[in-house]
Amino acid sequence: MNPTDHPEFSPYSIARMIWKQKWLILIIFVVLTATSIVIVQRLPPVYEAAAVILVDSQKIPSSMVPSTVTAGLQDRLANLAQQIFSSTRLQTLIEQDGLYRDERKSHSMEDLVEEMRENLGIHLIHGIVTGANTARGTGSSGGGRGNPDAFSVFFRDSNPATAALVANQLANLFIEENLRARERYASDTSSFIDQQLDDAKKSLDQQEAKVSQFKLQHSGELPEQENALIAVEGRLQAELQSSQDAIDRAQQNKVLYQNSLSMTEASLASLERAARQAAAEDAASGSGGTGGSTAAPAPKASDVLKGQLQALRLHYTDDFPEVKRVKRELAEVEALEKKQAAANPPVQSANSPVPGGSRPDLNEAGLIGSTPTPLTPEILKERDQVGSLKNQLTALDMEIQRRTAEQDSVRKQMAKYQSHLDQLPVSQQDLAKLTRDYEISRQNYQSLLNHKFTADMSTDMEMRQQSERFTLIEAATAPELPAAPNRPLYDGASAIIAFGLALAVGFVLEFRKNLFLGEWELPNGMPILGRVPAITLPLALNGPSEYSQGENTPGPQPLRIT
Repeated sequence: MNPTDHPEFSPYSIARMIWKQKWLILIIFVVLTATSIVIVQRLPPVYEAAAVILVDSQKIPSSMVPSTVTAGLQDRLANLAQQIFSSTRLQTLIEQDGLYRDERKSHSMEDLVEEMRENLGIHLIHGIVTGANTARGTGSSGGGRGNPDAFSVFFRDSNPATAALVANQLANLFIEENLRARERYASDTSSFIDQQLDDAKKSLDQQEAKVSQFKLQHSGELPEQENALIAVEGRLQAELQSSQDAIDRAQQNKVLYQNSLSMTEASLASLERAARQAAAEDAASGSGGTGGSTAAPAPKASDVLKGQLQALRLHYTDDFPEVKRVKRELAEVEALEKKQAAANPPVQSANSPVPGGSRPDLNEAGLIGSTPTPLTPEILKERDQVGSLKNQLTALDMEIQRRTAEQDSVRKQMAKYQSHLDQLPVSQQDLAKLTRDYEISRQNYQSLLNHKFTADMSTDMEMRQQSERFTLIEAATAPELPAAPNRPLYDGASAIIAFGLALAVGFVLEFRKNLFLGEWELPNGMPILGRVPAITLPLALNGPSEYSQGENTPGPQPLRIT
């Protein structure tokens, strides 16, 4: 095995190769570095101008008037950039400012727009403080904060004045487009809420109409009327019980009056029989006109009835039943007296009985058999009591009839209200459904009404420019120093690249020679038999040799052994 077939790399070997190819490496490095510096110096300068725009916060507290624009600043800037950096806007700026005059000859407008889009952009700025002492940090990331305080719009061009002009124009476009976008957001939001509010109002009106119609159709069966229905039913129950109590009392009184009437009629019949017997006895004894004093004539029955009628009229009207009865009896007695006067023209004796009596049990002449019934005060009193009892019985019958009719009416009303109470669960369920839909519509309408009020205030705030807006705080100026290219960086990078290429060339040349550079390349444990000192041969005699060692080579070096 040849130990030099696979030599190991070591710092000594690398240093040896560099040293042997030092002039070639140096020449390549100098040539490449000089060439790159010349190329970098010939690159055209690119100037960058930037306009700083402050994000001015809302003047009115958001707790009082919330804004309709809720998107974050970065999202809104992205939308604005899409609109402003569109092909139409950029083509307008290119034509208006006369940009890329030389490039127009060989490039299309689409290429110029793309080139311009690559030369402009936005930098977000955090921690900006306006005033005499201004400290700001730029960057595209938030740096720990949610929204930036400002942002800058930049543009790069070979002409510094053109770069400043275009940057200011782009900043103005951002400010104007932001105002229009916020007003459009507010207006669109207000219009949308108006439409939704109209729809909600129609729905609410429909629900109100359904609820009203249901309440009209089911009046008396509504849940809120349950207590009233129970109270009315209780009152009707009390009225029914009161009527029943009155009927019971009237029936009891009727029984008492009927018993009293029977007893009075029996007493009256006894008195009338006694009076007729006495009158018959007097007529049989022949009490003529000879001797003795004559008894006073008995009063006429009509006169007695007239007295009773006058007494009743002092307390009652003519429509009172007792007054009507006495008047009827008086008419009958007067008619009977006229008939008797026509049938018996002779003057009666003083003690002759006075025809009378209006009892329905008398005949047309007021006689029983051939003897009339004398009208004594006791008989008249009993007759009055009989008539009064009959009137009381008639009144009690009418009272019982009236109370019975009232009970029928009350029972009908109770049945009606009971049917309403029985219908309450069904009506309650139907009304609950209608009320639930109505409440949902009402809450939706009220919510939209509040949103409408808020949207109107927000729109007015946007129109008055009291909301968040963009303010140009630093206009772009023509830069004095170019932003690109970074010549020192390019020169340093080219020098590093040139040095690397020079080293690579030197290494390649050394590797191709396949030389043994020193004993350090031998494997560990390889015995060294001897060391030969450096031998310098005359160049004229032997010529240059790859085995000769330079005078600066340290120590004796072994020759390559094949």
